[in-house]
Amino acid sequence: MPQNNQLTPKEIFISQFPMDVLSGRTARHQIVGVLVKDRYNISPGIKKADVVIINTCTVKGPTETNFNRFLRKVKADNRKAKIILAGCLPQAENKEEIIKKFPDYSIMGVFQLDKVAHIVEETLNGNKVYLLKT
Repeated sequence: MPQNNQLTPKEIFISQFPMDVLSGRTARHQIVGVLVKDRYNISPGIKKADVVIINTCTVKGPTETNFNRFLRKVKADNRKAKIILAGCLPQAENKEEIIKKFPDYSIMGVFQLDKVAHIVEETLNGNKVYLLKT
């Protein structure tokens, strides 16, 4: 498992979208646990984060519109932050389609949450990571 060997620990902000999904909150806690173990700091806000992880549930219709609006807000609030899309949204679509839809972000599905530290490290190094169950 990768270790965050930076002298200054990197700040990771984790958002759950939509906010009221119990399974998503559980996944968020799992992500936090892995990142803290690997010596990343959990940021209280988007603006100071080095990486923003958006843990999603499948979004359709009005929820998808709100998700896209939230994604634009994240980019506007912190242009330097790397973004990782996680959870059900990436898992619900064909891998090629989701990468085509979100080419600028690393993407991980619901079955790869234990690999989040590796994905964060690679994303911080400028790489795009696509881990989805096929």
